[in-house]
Amino acid sequence: LLSFKLYELIDFNKKIFRISFPIIIIPSLYLYFFTNLVVNPLADVLIAFIFIIIILYFATFPPKLLTNRLFITLGLCSFGLYLLHFIVIIFFLKTDILNKLNLLPQHGSSAFLTYFAFVFLMTFVLSYISYKFYEYPIMKLGKKIANQQPTLKEVQKEIKVQA
Repeated sequence: LLSFKLYELIDFNKKIFRISFPIIIIPSLYLYFFTNLVVNPLADVLIAFIFIIIILYFATFPPKLLTNRLFITLGLCSFGLYLLHFIVIIFFLKTDILNKLNLLPQHGSSAFLTYFAFVFLMTFVLSYISYKFYEYPIMKLGKKIANQQPTLKEVQKEIKVQA
């Protein structure tokens, strides 16, 4: 929230920010991870400061790797991913469908990665469907209703006219 407010308030000089970012972040990360100079309360403030700077940097210079159609779709579906992943995990655990279909390898790490891939894929599909047919239409309806509501100034003006 603080990063968003700072991003709104500060007009970043992109050239200076691109140069100052590593100058600020590298020593800060070094202090946080590799020294005992920072005691707990100060460490919390330092890591919060680091995250604020990183968020501002990515907002100013979005990396091409993260600004493609896949990641934008993931961002749009993120609420559904958050809500539905538990249901999908429980479904796979209760039905044991991956074992019944012989889709899970017997080795530990490869079984985990396969399980993760199936859970993620199913959660993503359900989240996308939820976003497209439920969340987005509800958001559009909410915006339509919000735009029809009179503003406070219009209500005050109407009250004065009636008085």
